[in-house]
Parts: sequence; structure tokens; C-alpha cells
Amino acid sequence: MVILVRIIGWVVVVAGLVFVVNPDELKKYVSFCSKGERPHLMGITRLCLGVILLAASSECRWPVIVWSFGVLSLVKSLLIFALGIDKVRAILNWWGKRPSDVIRLLGAIALALGVLLIYSA
Repeated sequence: MVILVRIIGWVVVVAGLVFVVNPDELKKYVSFCSKGERPHLMGITRLCLGVILLAASSECRWPVIVWSFGVLSLVKSLLIFALGIDKVRAILNWWGKRPSDVIRLLGAIALALGVLLIYSA
């Protein structure tokens, strides 16, 4: 299970790097995620990630951090389902319209959090 946590951490690191280097990729991501029933797929994915992180937290070096990421992922998944597709699309579109500097900052934060998750595993 710890390997899964590290894989999730590396995915977050790569996504953070992509958004730091090329903020326009966020707009492509938002466009992709907003179509059809993909917001529900995002919710299911976050739900699965949360369950994996919670299940693996007891085996990790810093279980509280991994557990916290798991809880946050579960909360995000529940919010996606509670808000509904239209509101989730509106939120995604709002994020897609942020200035490049804001997207780079968020990418840097994601990068740091991914490294923390890798180190915690």
C-alpha cells in the first residue's frame, strides 16, 4: 500500500511541475474534466484515492499526514457529488480563468505537497 501512496505522490508532483512550467495546461485539463459526466468520474477517482490513502496511512512513516490527505480527498469527492455537475463545472471554469501566476503558485504548492506525500510514505 505504501507504494500506492508514493505513486499518488509522484502523480501530484508531475502535475504540479506541468502547471508551473506551462499554466495553459490547466485550461486543457479543465476543458477535459468539464465535459459530459466527467465531474462524476473525478468524484469517484477522489473517493478511491481517499480510501487508498486512509488504508495505507497506518503503514507510512508519517501516518497523520497521509491520513489527512485521505480525509481531504474524501471531502472533495463528497463535495463534487453534493454540489452537482453544473456547480462543479462552474468552479472548474473559474479555476481555468485564473491568471498564469496564480496557476504557477498552485502548481508549486501541489509540487510541495506531492513531495511531502512521497516522503511521508
